[in-house]
Amino acid sequence: MKLVGALISVPAVQKKIKGQMNQYIIGPYEKVIQEAMKNAR
Repeated sequence: MKLVGALISVPAVQKKIKGQMNQYIIGPYEKVIQEAMKNAR
């Protein structure tokens, strides 16, 4: 986690991953979210 924090603190890396960051955060939960949406209907 410290490595990730260090990478995120670098401005050049920030620009590169800005669009993808949400994907990495939400990625593992994607399946869970889709299941919840299915069950909600």
